[in-house]
Amino acid sequence: MNSMTMLVLCCIAIDFSIAYFIYTRFFREEPEQIDFYDSLRLQREVHELAAKMEQLEALDNMIIDLRLCKPAEVMRAFRMEWQGTDGTNHAFDFMADGQSASSEHLMELAMQERSELNEEIAQRICDLYMRASRLSACDE
Repeated sequence: MNSMTMLVLCCIAIDFSIAYFIYTRFFREEPEQIDFYDSLRLQREVHELAAKMEQLEALDNMIIDLRLCKPAEVMRAFRMEWQGTDGTNHAFDFMADGQSASSEHLMELAMQERSELNEEIAQRICDLYMRASRLSACDE
């Protein structure tokens, strides 16, 4: 190899390295970065929402049981428990037959509680969405 060939090879190598530098610096597209989302900030709210959803499921099961009650065919036993102001626990057991006034009143109470709980869950979902949107907007 003579010196002229070596000089041409060096020029070609320098040209390729300059072209590669320019391509990587200006023309190559960066891969899209996924926004960092700090879900630990929302952990408590998500757990509260899950607890509310379990309450809604229990109310739905109660409403189904009440609708299935028929006198002399299917009766359901219910237990109401509460804690008094002095800290003692109280309980009340009753039977629902589907036609008594207590069954109708319990159904009305369950439906009212279900609609209030459903509205609260919808509001919490909306709040979580808005909070998550703010978090992702702040991280950009």
